[in-house]
Amino acid sequence: MPAASPTTYLSLSNAIPCTGYPAHIQAQQMRTIRYPEYQVRPLLSEVEESPVAAAYTSFREWACRQIDSGASRESILGPEKVEVDLFFRARGPADPHTVSTWACEFFRALEGIDVFVCLAGIFNFDRFMRWMIVPSAETYAKVPPGQRPTACQRLVPHHPASDLPVLPELRDALIYDMRDFILASQCYGTTINWDGSLDEAIDIDPETANMTISDAFAEHSWHMDNWTFSRGFAAVFPELRHRYRISPAIAIPPSPGNVEELLQKRDRIRTGIKREGT
Repeated sequence: MPAASPTTYLSLSNAIPCTGYPAHIQAQQMRTIRYPEYQVRPLLSEVEESPVAAAYTSFREWACRQIDSGASRESILGPEKVEVDLFFRARGPADPHTVSTWACEFFRALEGIDVFVCLAGIFNFDRFMRWMIVPSAETYAKVPPGQRPTACQRLVPHHPASDLPVLPELRDALIYDMRDFILASQCYGTTINWDGSLDEAIDIDPETANMTISDAFAEHSWHMDNWTFSRGFAAVFPELRHRYRISPAIAIPPSPGNVEELLQKRDRIRTGIKREGT
């Protein structure tokens, strides 16, 4: 290809070889242009490591290896309804390793974040990771619009942690200026403005006592206009201003979700199941 001068106008496909990235990265950049969105996953940097990044990439790589080795997709992806039991308790020896259990344990490890924000994050992570493991038109269509990778995520090699926030503008901003979005969430707070109770956000199966995200809460989480961010959070990430609702408060306190009441209801159902089985 002839050398390009500063005034040369190139198509995107012709410009990619001028970026200087290694050939395998350029190959994925070309895929972004030539293939449908659902076939092109984020372009992750191979040298960036952190606990958050490892939690994301190690599970994805393990899951892909399991499927390649003959494990069924269902055993890795888990049920269609997003199970949240492991968000409320520690893992036991009989618990499976599925996409939803991974998402639950990720958010269970975080402190000081609103319980409804965590549940929305679990739902988003479940849908996103399903597509990352099995990229198809079907799995991609079930990823909430706000969590779908941006063009920047597909074209620019970046730290894996940049893929995780629910906001596309924030993910793009982190690619070029990485900041601690988890700490900002813990310090300043965000809310998904769920008006219902925790009991309405989570269904408890009467036959198994397993807990799953309700359809109503999943639908609420799907829409980005249901989110509000504190003024303190927006000060750390000014990219969000004029795009989302910003609370005038410096910090948004966690919602008063009654976890104990929910778990008592689950335990009553478990007790009833045991009695029926005797």
